[in-house]
Amino acid sequence: MDPKPQQSGDGRSRGCSLMLAEASKQPQRAAKGTKQQPYRRPRLVSGLACADRRSMSSRAPGMRAGAYAEGRFRRGRASWRAQIRWVGLACFGPFVAGGLVVPFVYPRPLAIWAAGVVVGAAIAAYAVLADSPPAHVENWRTGAEGERKTARRLRALGNAQWLVVHDVDAGRGNYDHIVVGRAGVFLIDTKWPAGTLRIENGVPWITRREYPEAEVRYPQFGPRAKAAAARLSHDLGLRSERRVWVEPIVVVWSNFPAVIHAESGCTFIHGSHVVDWLQSRPARLEEAVAAALHDAVRALAAER
Repeated sequence: MDPKPQQSGDGRSRGCSLMLAEASKQPQRAAKGTKQQPYRRPRLVSGLACADRRSMSSRAPGMRAGAYAEGRFRRGRASWRAQIRWVGLACFGPFVAGGLVVPFVYPRPLAIWAAGVVVGAAIAAYAVLADSPPAHVENWRTGAEGERKTARRLRALGNAQWLVVHDVDAGRGNYDHIVVGRAGVFLIDTKWPAGTLRIENGVPWITRREYPEAEVRYPQFGPRAKAAAARLSHDLGLRSERRVWVEPIVVVWSNFPAVIHAESGCTFIHGSHVVDWLQSRPARLEEAVAAALHDAVRALAAER
């Protein structure tokens, strides 16, 4: 669609303010012979004057970073606890029952103290087991913590030139963080694998501190980020009626000596540098286009 004519920011603000002030001072006059209606303050929208200030606001819809991953973790943990419930009862139940019976059978201070220790240890052991799900479930909790950490960093973009939304439903999965500004549209995927990260031929490798000789390969990070960016580009194109380029970013919170690595259409950045990197990008979108993309992102977040 053709962008609307733009006006200067100061002119728009003064124009809107004067129009609202005049409208509030002059009550509506009733026509002769008709009953006067109570005055209602008109809602004025002057071209992009008011629309820009709404669209370019950095306030995002009410999405909580890490909510999707946290939900997956809670469901996995609940399933894990259901599986170990009877195992825990069989393993720790006799110790708890015996510890509760001892004070009645041997009412001596030392026996009561020992029984209390046994009961406490059994309950504590079951609590630790219940909160120690398998690694594939625990990874969701780590992912949620990483997304919240990224969201805290992105708060530094809290000005009228940037819009940041978190945890937007993508149909299958979610978009971790969507950032829109004059520099473009960025889709950020947060990762926090344990260890030291290096990238070789576009493929991330993680070296564990405990087993430095056994490196773990994560070839899916880059392709998944690019596929999600293509899907988001399609979603925003339908809502803005324009072709939208979405740049995929993978933010990592592991030890990442390279700090920033761009290869094969995807950029890997350590979380501590993501804001500086975004702010260093040159502006390539007109203000009206950026405002339209702000609205498209808000519409997408509100729909899902």
